[in-house]
Formats: sequence, structure tokens, C-alpha cells
Amino acid sequence: MLAGCALLAIQPLVPQAQGRQGRQDRRGTLAATFFAAVYGGYFGAALGVMLLAILGLMTSEGLQRANALKALLSLVIAVVSGVLLGVFGPVAWGAAGVMAVTSLAGGRLGGALARRLRADVLRWAVVALGAGLAITFFV
Repeated sequence: MLAGCALLAIQPLVPQAQGRQGRQDRRGTLAATFFAAVYGGYFGAALGVMLLAILGLMTSEGLQRANALKALLSLVIAVVSGVLLGVFGPVAWGAAGVMAVTSLAGGRLGGALARRLRADVLRWAVVALGAGLAITFFV
């Protein structure tokens, strides 16, 4: 989680240092996204920070577009993991329903807010929230 926050924080510096403006490593992006999806399907904490860091470092997309793609990927990961857990494991469906509704509402409201923020403000808000969450987990 802290690594994702750090990568997101330094992301604006990396393309200039590596001369990667406009180039994309599709296989690396797919591999990193796959591993983040496996983690997210199992645990999920700070998946959004990790996906933003991956998309920011490995694609030429701006933060606003990367955030939209992150939201879509997070939804797909949650649906796939939910279906697999529903088929192969016991599920507290009442709690799952509450989580589904509140996650969709939070994603909708968060996306609307993210579109209104400047990229640098959005980046540092995500870094601060992710670091705060990581510290909370450590404690």
C-alpha cells in the first residue's frame, strides 16, 4: 500500500527521467494489472491506489483518465471475485448487498469529485488517504 502511494507520488517525475513520454509497455501493464487484480480480488485494500500507480507509471494516460479506468477495473475485479466467492464459498448476502450498494454509490460520487479536481490535487489526496490507511493498518 505504501509502495503504491510512493509510486503515485513520484509518477510525474518518471516519464521525464525515462524518456517514456507517449510510449506504453503493454505486456508489463497487463502483468502488473493482473497481479493487482489477484490481490484486489482476495484482499482489496488500496487496490485503487495500486491501479492508479500502475496506470500512471506504465501508460501515457493522464491522471483523470487513469482514474476512470481504475474505477472500471475495480468494478470488474469486484464482480469477478464476488461471483467466484458466491459460487465457491459461504457469503453473508445481507452484508454483501450493503457493500455492493455503498461501493457503487461511493464510486459514483468519488468519480464525480475526481473529475472536478486538478490532477495534482487528486494525486496528493489519493497519496494522503492511502498513506493514512496504511498507517492505520500498521497500528
